Amino acid sequence: MATDDARTALNQTRSKVYLRILPLLFVCDVFVSVVRANVSVAALTMVKGLPRFDNSVIGFGAGLFFLSYIRVNSGLRQGGLMLYERNRVTYPDEAPTPTATIHFIYYLERDTLACDGRSIPSQINDRRLVPAWRLLLRLALCGCAGLAAAEAPAPSAVFYDGKIVTVDADFAVREAMAVRDGRIVAVGTTREITALARDGVTQRVDLGGRMVLPGLIDSHVHATSAAMSEFDHEVPNMESIRDVLDYIAARARVVPEGGWISLSQIFITRLKEMRFPTRAELDAAAPQHAVAFATGPDVMLNSRALQLNGIDRNFAVKDGGPGYLEKDAVGEPTGMLRGLGRYVKKSATKERRATDTDRMERIKAMLGDYNRVGLTAIADRGANAQNIALYQTLYNRKELTTRVALSHTFAAAGPMESILGAIDEIAAHPLRRDNGWLRLIGTKVWLDGGMLTGSAYMLKPWGKSETYGIADDTYRGVLNIPLD
Repeated sequence: MATDDARTALNQTRSKVYLRILPLLFVCDVFVSVVRANVSVAALTMVKGLPRFDNSVIGFGAGLFFLSYIRVNSGLRQGGLMLYERNRVTYPDEAPTPTATIHFIYYLERDTLACDGRSIPSQINDRRLVPAWRLLLRLALCGCAGLAAAEAPAPSAVFYDGKIVTVDADFAVREAMAVRDGRIVAVGTTREITALARDGVTQRVDLGGRMVLPGLIDSHVHATSAAMSEFDHEVPNMESIRDVLDYIAARARVVPEGGWISLSQIFITRLKEMRFPTRAELDAAAPQHAVAFATGPDVMLNSRALQLNGIDRNFAVKDGGPGYLEKDAVGEPTGMLRGLGRYVKKSATKERRATDTDRMERIKAMLGDYNRVGLTAIADRGANAQNIALYQTLYNRKELTTRVALSHTFAAAGPMESILGAIDEIAAHPLRRDNGWLRLIGTKVWLDGGMLTGSAYMLKPWGKSETYGIADDTYRGVLNIPLD
């Protein structure tokens, strides 16, 4: 797996190698022709028991040719034109010293090499080859890739002896991977990847056969609101209207009489009955309290909540904004308000009030919960300016643990000029600049109501529906921005 920066480095390296190697190839070819020396290729393998290879070799760099010596700390010398394959260095468990394979071209026919006064003929593999210029050109071209590898900085961590699920075109599963600057820069066998590690720079992590999957992405969340949903008290799972009414009755025993009981984001399509609780059911569950059951842009109120907000059979939308009040056959409000949340004024309650610090800690905890189930990136599809400021603070503190893409929201009601102006402001936002961790990818405009709640604007009437509490068979939904 190659990253863009690795490919760029490789291309740049090839250009440099060609410029440096071609003149050298010409000189070498002339030299070989003049002295008529035998040109051979030798492979010396550093193994357990031989001295440690010296990384300060003159002309150091995989794929780099030079007229010099192969050096070992103890003094091994061999004159010639050398290709040092540093990427072949490995650290087998049974060997206390590294191993390396060194390929080089030399001009003197020798059967042995001297190392610490010992002859090592078994470590030499001589092979007579074709004319030198062909050999050198072939090795020069192959060496380009090696030079790029040698010039690349060491990875910050290598993970080996595992199952790395690459999800590439072949859905290959590899043994190991290398990471640098927060990015995966290489995958391969344990031997190949651990060879890239450098003492004092690279952390080595033994996966012990465990699997590594790419991070998951949730493309539609509302993390900041979800983080605060249980700030005051825990909200149980609800699967039926009975569960909803039992929760409201339980809250009525805690909230002082006359106070508000609010419940939000319990989508009716997830309830067994697949409908809103009725005004009468909410009255029975908490007759002395104002109750609001809100889902998306729509809300069902009980009788006390309607009364406190002056919403009766004579109610009319007079502010020029969108909205629709459901009424029964005799003209009385059913309690269902669509896109009219601005008319619902709730009195102060004794629930805990969140501070900025509370919100910060809650969103950090929410992102941590995402991480624990494998999410490494999210898209918050309804972030206002306050929410974005929270993410920005976490990013500045280096406490953002998931990558976040933001859809910036704004008030869609109003004249078209103000809507277009808001979109222009979002387009010029600083977070529109490329940032791998926090970026603004666009906006979210509520053109109409909600499909799951019965207020999306339709080409034809919805028709009467018990599920969505629709009594008017001519009702088409709520349109926030006029068609024209």
